[in-house]
Amino acid sequence: MAEDQSSPTPRVSVVICVRDGAHVIGAQLEALREQMTEVAWEVVVADNGSTDGTAGMVREAIHGFPVPLRLIDASSRAGSSHARNAGALAAEGGVIAFCDCDDVVGAGWVQAAYTAAQQADMVGGSLRELLSPFRSDSPLIEGRAFTQASFGTAVLSCNFAASREGFLRIGGFDESLPPYGCEDVELSMRANEAGLSIAEAPMMLVYFRRTTRPRDVLRKTYHSAQAEAVVWHRHRDLYGARIRPQRLVWRVMEIPVVLARGSRGAHSVKGLLRDAVTRVGNLVGYWRFVRGDRAGAPLLIGQCD
Repeated sequence: MAEDQSSPTPRVSVVICVRDGAHVIGAQLEALREQMTEVAWEVVVADNGSTDGTAGMVREAIHGFPVPLRLIDASSRAGSSHARNAGALAAEGGVIAFCDCDDVVGAGWVQAAYTAAQQADMVGGSLRELLSPFRSDSPLIEGRAFTQASFGTAVLSCNFAASREGFLRIGGFDESLPPYGCEDVELSMRANEAGLSIAEAPMMLVYFRRTTRPRDVLRKTYHSAQAEAVVWHRHRDLYGARIRPQRLVWRVMEIPVVLARGSRGAHSVKGLLRDAVTRVGNLVGYWRFVRGDRAGAPLLIGQCD
C-alpha cells in the first residue's frame, strides 16, 4: 500500500537546482508529477537567481502538484554547488535525490532512489539520451551517473541520491570550485575519504539532455578543466604529477603537433578540439586559482556565510 503522499515528513526529497531554466524545467516537473512510488516525497527547487520567469513557472506548478513542491531562493552565491547545498539544507527527507532542470526522470525514479539508498550512503543511476520526440527506449549513455575512478567510486550530480545525514556530514558540494564541472567528482572523493559507501542504482533512470552546440561544449570543457586543476592541487597525493607547471605548459605547447597528427589519423575534429581546450583550461586553472592563491580548502556547508 502506498504511503500517504501528504505526510508532513517525506522519506525522499528531490532537489533541483535551476537558473534561467524556464524553457526546460516544465518537462522535468511533469515527469516528476507522473512518478509511480510507494513512499512519501517532496520536491525542492533551488533557484540560483533566475531572471527568465522560472520562479513563476514553478509557483504555478505548485497548485495541484501531487506532493509538496517548494521553491527556495538560492541566489546568495552563484553556482550549482551552492544551489544544491541550499536545496539539501531545505530538504526534509532522509534521502535526497538530485536531478537537473533540463533532464527528464524516468517514471520510477523516486522509488528507485529511495530503494537503492537503503543499501548505500550514495547511489548513482543510469542515463539514456533525451531525444525529441521523446523515446523511452532511447540509447543508453555509456558514461553512467555511477563510475569507477582512480580514487574509488563516484557519482554524477545529474542523477544521484544520498542519505541526508551522510551528505551533510561531508559538507555537501564545494562552493569554491570554478563554475561547472568536477564538483561531483570532488564530492565523491570526500565521500570515499569519509568511508561512505557508493553503489550503482540501475533502475534510477534519467533521460539526459546532451549539450550539442559546439560553442557550449567547448565552453563547458574549458571551465571543467579549470576546476580539474584545482582538484589536482588539493589532492597532490593522487594527482601531483598532473599539476606540475612544467607539464601543464608543455601540454599546451604540444597542441599544434597533436592537432596536426590527429587530423591525419582517425581522431575526430571534435575530440581534438576538446583535448586542446582541456589542456588550455588546465593551465589557466592552475594560473588563476593555484598560483593566484584561490585554490585553498573547499567551501562546504557549515563554512559558508
